[in-house]
Amino acid sequence: MKGEMPEPDYIYVASGTMGTAVGLMLGLRAANLKSRVISVRVIGENFANLRKIVKLIHKTNSLLRSLDSSLPKLEFSEEDMDIRHDFFGQQYALFTGKECKL
Repeated sequence: MKGEMPEPDYIYVASGTMGTAVGLMLGLRAANLKSRVISVRVIGENFANLRKIVKLIHKTNSLLRSLDSSLPKLEFSEEDMDIRHDFFGQQYALFTGKECKL
C-alpha cells in the first residue's frame, strides 16, 4: 500500500467568491479526477450563482492557459456545477436552524 487515499466522490466547499470551488474544479479536471465539487452558498445569491461560477471558471481557465500553454482548454457545462442554496441563513454566519442533510 502506498498510503494513498481513494478519490472522493464529492468535495464540499463553502461558496462565497466561488474561487475555491472554481480552483478545485479546474484542478480536478486537469488531473483527470472525477470528484464532484459541491458549493454550499454562504452569501447572497446575487454574489454566488450559476451564471457567475460559469463565467469565473472560463475566465480562470483562460488566465491559466495564458500563463501555461500546456494546460488544455477545459470544458464545463452547467451540469458540472452544483451550488447548494438550502443552507444559507439570510446573511453570512447566520444559522438556518435546520439540520444539515447533504
